Amino acid sequence: MAFPENKLIVFNKPTLPNSISLTDAVNYYDLTIGVTSRRSYSAKIDDFIKRHEEHFFKVDGAANAIQLGYMLFENKIDAIFEYKSMFINRYQRAHGIDKIRYLTIEPSEPAAFGYIACSPSPQGKQAIALFEHALQTEKIKTLISTRLMELFPAPDNALIVDAFNAAYKN
Repeated sequence: MAFPENKLIVFNKPTLPNSISLTDAVNYYDLTIGVTSRRSYSAKIDDFIKRHEEHFFKVDGAANAIQLGYMLFENKIDAIFEYKSMFINRYQRAHGIDKIRYLTIEPSEPAAFGYIACSPSPQGKQAIALFEHALQTEKIKTLISTRLMELFPAPDNALIVDAFNAAYKN
């Protein structure tokens, strides 16, 4: 599955650049970033979180993820990771939404990919191989592309469909 790239979302921080590396975010700007435990933000971001845990405020559970946005508006944390379209949809009526900025995390990628996980047993390897084979067929790629266009609003949907199709070219 393909997802839009995560943005580093900040509130009332007009001096931050529009594009920022995670290293600069935590070392140069000393940001405390709110994250949800057990959520994968992407392999790159997840690895960074593990190596720099002291800069991250963690909440447990999907229900608490919404609370991170409110903590951002209350200046209890400096930033969160989220899809821009998801954040806009969730907090469109929040007081101060006009002071929200969506920073690109460098290096930037148009989409993040989620993967199925199976045990390294012969059966698990076979299941993954079958799934990968199915993703090479035009019918399946078209079904997934159509669903991605429906799931995510523009312009995210076009970017992730392009990234998905590029990843699974025949």
